[in-house]
Formats: sequence, C-alpha cells, structure tokens
Amino acid sequence: MGVQISTDLKETIKLLQPTVQSKVILGLIGDLGFGKTTLVSELLSLYGCQIANSPTFSLVNRYQLNNGLNVYHIDLYRLKNAEEIDAAGFWDLFSDEEAFFIIEWVDRIDVESLPLNFKKIIVSIEKNLDSTRSYFINSL
Repeated sequence: MGVQISTDLKETIKLLQPTVQSKVILGLIGDLGFGKTTLVSELLSLYGCQIANSPTFSLVNRYQLNNGLNVYHIDLYRLKNAEEIDAAGFWDLFSDEEAFFIIEWVDRIDVESLPLNFKKIIVSIEKNLDSTRSYFINSL
C-alpha cells in the first residue's frame, strides 16, 4: 500500500476508520504533546467511545465500542526495556484475537515481534514548523 500522508486530523481519522476491526494493531509514534491520544480519542468517538486520558499510568485501558468490538489502548511510554514490557503482561493481551489494539509509543518495541496474524498500521506524527501536524500512515 505504501505510506499515506495527511496534514489534517479529520482526514487522518477518515483514513484510519476502516482499520478499526479485530486483529488489527494501530501503532502510534510521536513525541510528547504531538497528539497521539487526541487521535485515539477522535477515532474511537466515531464508535460512541469517549476516552478521558491516555493509559500512561495504568498502561492499558480497555473499551468496548458500540459495535461490540473490544479495544485495548496501550501506552508504553513508562516502560523502559523489553523486560519491563514482558513483566507488564503486554504480550498476553494479544490472546484476545477478536480485539482492536492501539499502542502509543510503539517504537519502544520491535514492531516485527508483534503477532504475525494481526494487521499492523503504524502512524508517525510529526509537528511542523507552523505547529500543524503531519501524519504518515504505513500498513505493514
């Protein structure tokens, strides 16, 4: 598919909406304050789900969308290495193969190590000089 580039949050949400389904992992990359949680909130709001905040301290928030799909919203920011990620039970979450996964700070792990039977979409968010954002969407 190649990389799709968007400079508008609403356009990015439209591009990502069809990916909200089971056995899909949406990985987000971007510095602090670049809008990862805002993107998640806007995307999930299309399905009647209102998120209050990022799971930075809880590590994982689980939601159920109005279409019945389970969503695991994971934030790897506080985890420093593979041992901490393993100890947090990260890999066990993927036993729910009927869920949609969102991973903020996905660059903290080797994306190639994510379950092979899941579709992977990586969104890199960059802040432009004029404070707008660019979204680089890559399907793996």
